Amino acid sequence: MDVSDDGLVLVETAPGVSIETVHAATDAQFSVSPNFAAAGTAAL
Repeated sequence: MDVSDDGLVLVETAPGVSIETVHAATDAQFSVSPNFAAAGTAAL
C-alpha cells in the first residue's frame, strides 16, 4: 500500500493474493493503483 492525498492505494500483492482477498482481510478503505501488479508479474 501507498498513501496518497486521497487515502490508501493498493499497488502490489504477494503472488496468489487477489485484490478481493485484501478487501476481505481489512476494514480500511483503499483504491487500486492503475499500475497494480501481483508481485512477480510486473513487466521488466
